[in-house]
Amino acid sequence: MLAGCSGESEATKRPLRVWAWGSGASALTDLANQYSRHNPASPVQVETLSRADLYRQLSNGLEAGGVNLPDIVAIESEQLPYYTHTFPEGFANLTGQTKPFVEGYLPPQLKAVSFLERVRAMPWTAGLTGLFYRTDILEKSGIQLAQLDTWDELIAAGTKFQANNPGLKMLVLDPTELFQILLYQQGLSFFSLDDKINLNSPQAIRAAKVLKELNDAGLVLPISDQAGRLDAALNGRVALVIDDLSFGNLLQARSVPLRDANGPWGVLPLPAVEKGGPKLVALNGLNLAITRSNGRESAAWPFLAFCQARAAATFQKFSLSPAYTPVYTDSFFSSRPPFFGGVSVWQIFAQKIPSMPPVLYNNEYARALPVVEQSLIAILAGADPSESLSKAARQLQQQTNRELAFK
Repeated sequence: MLAGCSGESEATKRPLRVWAWGSGASALTDLANQYSRHNPASPVQVETLSRADLYRQLSNGLEAGGVNLPDIVAIESEQLPYYTHTFPEGFANLTGQTKPFVEGYLPPQLKAVSFLERVRAMPWTAGLTGLFYRTDILEKSGIQLAQLDTWDELIAAGTKFQANNPGLKMLVLDPTELFQILLYQQGLSFFSLDDKINLNSPQAIRAAKVLKELNDAGLVLPISDQAGRLDAALNGRVALVIDDLSFGNLLQARSVPLRDANGPWGVLPLPAVEKGGPKLVALNGLNLAITRSNGRESAAWPFLAFCQARAAATFQKFSLSPAYTPVYTDSFFSSRPPFFGGVSVWQIFAQKIPSMPPVLYNNEYARALPVVEQSLIAILAGADPSESLSKAARQLQQQTNRELAFK
């Protein structure tokens, strides 16, 4: 009996363990250091894993009944519904704790963290996506990016760009991410609101055609990882980068001498699929979930609340866009970063949030991703977009037993 009590006491004394990767891990480490200084009796320790290792170890731990898991884990919106459906008791119920904030969360992200009318994670970052560009290269090429309203206009300008910049690609991007962005801009996701498959929809085919046109025009350097896109930008191999807004922080940290805060970079929302259509997209934000197996829910929630309370400061330092929308009224979003030409770039994004199209993530979304990726590989290699996506839709139908939204 005494040994058992001693074990419980030791468990409550150890630091809270957090799993994350990439920019999220960097920001959480900074927040954990702040929190631990203010709360020395409840220290927090962040363990940085690769994205693949985090999901592998999380899956293994949940399948084993909660073995070798952290107390808190950062999970993307596209992945979380799979885990909450597959392991419905794997994460703590945060419905009560998040109730004062639910109206401020981005609706699609709140849906992604909810299961059986319970909130299973706290929406943390939104994943707002922007178009980063070299102002000097575009100016030399005579291209006014802010005047290009649609992807078709960008593709047309790309022909002029490539003629003026031989050996330089106009745009570096992740093909699968851009396909999702183009689909979201048209108000659709891989699945419909009633969980039917949208991959063979006219909107999906249009998205694939835009991606194919960019590729066929020789404008694209396809790189799937953010580190690779950053290297391409810093090494002068591209003029435009499509990425999460956190890319701006990485870009500035790597490219600006300490004595000079000015950079030859700008950032804007993406072009629209249709003239006057939506431009801003939230792609796969991060959510903070508390595992149930360690019994640390009461100790872990104050750290999550701390992270939310410092969302504006986190954006200022790491450019991780908040999922809690009242944060966008903070004065920092009206600032004029010298690195981006002294323009109120963040206010441009904040003003577009209310008109941002919704994104639906369900428990089959993670399963759909590799099917989509293989279809896009075929399309970029010359396959017909309509035929390839119809084949992908049928393949996903066989895997999930979901109906096709478009027959």
